[in-house]
Amino acid sequence: MKKPHPLFLLPTILLFLSGCAANVAPRAAPENRAPVTNQEIPFFSYEHTTPNADVTPSWSYESKTHDVFTVSFDSVTAGERIRAEYWKQKSPGKKKLVIVLPIIDSIRFVGEHYAHVLTAWNGNNEFNVLLVEDTKKISYLPELSRVKTKEQMFGVLATATESIRQYVIDVRRLIDWAETRHEIDSKKIGIIGGSVSAYLASLVMAADSRIIAGVFDKGGGSWQTFFAYSEEWETMQTRNIILKRFGLTQSKFEEIIQTIMRPVDPIRWANRICPERVLLISARDDTWIPKESTRRFWEALGKPERIEYFASHKIAFAFSLTILGGHYADFKIYNHFKKNLD
Repeated sequence: MKKPHPLFLLPTILLFLSGCAANVAPRAAPENRAPVTNQEIPFFSYEHTTPNADVTPSWSYESKTHDVFTVSFDSVTAGERIRAEYWKQKSPGKKKLVIVLPIIDSIRFVGEHYAHVLTAWNGNNEFNVLLVEDTKKISYLPELSRVKTKEQMFGVLATATESIRQYVIDVRRLIDWAETRHEIDSKKIGIIGGSVSAYLASLVMAADSRIIAGVFDKGGGSWQTFFAYSEEWETMQTRNIILKRFGLTQSKFEEIIQTIMRPVDPIRWANRICPERVLLISARDDTWIPKESTRRFWEALGKPERIEYFASHKIAFAFSLTILGGHYADFKIYNHFKKNLD
């Protein structure tokens, strides 16, 4: 019997390498949810004034479709600057905008990959992209590991809560700037964040009704569950120090964090987000983002479309961001924004 040509095995190989991604829910499930409101969340309120931004040409990506600039302005956090790489369509007319959040304290590749998908695929002429740079301090794990009293611990958690609030406001101020640009359709804005930045992306979307579509990639849920149960190395080591130092259980630690960080709990505000305009990507064997937290987040959002990789956190990213996964997640992300920003 003649052996099949190796190319005939390619679809099977790609399916295996895709990490066996499965649609947990192909569409938003109809539920009795409160209508999405445009009413401001007082905790994330600020004075809407156009930032005095510096816009300078960035280094050349030799893009055939986009010019690239660096946008920067003072953060609401004293001494910090907000910077973003702005990919501006060369073709005339108002275009959709997608804001890409970086993974906090991590490699730049993930955000760059999202930006590439939205600017380089299919001879793209639909999206402008703002790739936010990782310049703001959000993580306070080193400070938390050094506290000597419970009062100091409460103070560090309160500082982290305030930093998250200011992060959300700074991204909203970036939208204020975007609204002044004639080439941006301010009624067609989306946002994407991966890992911990998925938490931040969901908070921005909940706080700002100008964002009408979102992708939350392998992240999301409540901060207290993350800090109390994540097996990410630095988080776990910091937690072990705190539990030992103050004689706490994980559940008691979770309770303390919930009390202090409730104002920035993504699950608390999830009902302000339209489930039909959300794509959630998760990892079935995730130990960095606790699975229970992801499940509760998905349910609080109203069970939007969800893709789940049968893999761990890092392996799921490797599958979804590279040829190893056949670019399945990339197609889903691109088409999600194409459809939901119309």
